[in-house]
Amino acid sequence: MRLTMIALFAATALTVLGCEGKPEMRPDPVEVKVSVRLPGGASAKDLNLTLQPQQNALPGGGKLDASGTITTKVVPGKYVPYFDEGNAKYPAYAKIPESFKSPTADNAVAIDGTQPVTIEVK
Repeated sequence: MRLTMIALFAATALTVLGCEGKPEMRPDPVEVKVSVRLPGGASAKDLNLTLQPQQNALPGGGKLDASGTITTKVVPGKYVPYFDEGNAKYPAYAKIPESFKSPTADNAVAIDGTQPVTIEVK
């Protein structure tokens, strides 16, 4: 009985501590400049852009400046850009098509951190 209890305790301890192998290592975040072009050349000033990752990473984004640009840190990979309804108070939000008002996989962009990214909102 005592041997069974010791074996059960050891098995439980190994399960809790984990013996599955090496954890997945994520690449370090990179700083990237993202520019947004709205339909008809309208300014995206003041809109908050969210970059939703399609892989195991944290989202990126931020408030676009007067030129429609942000600089953010993200892990290289694919991201879905969108403008949520929190932007409704800004005039430029009225020019955003419905397909960019929530995460839509068709709008995914690749970010590798070696060059700026331009998002064409159409």
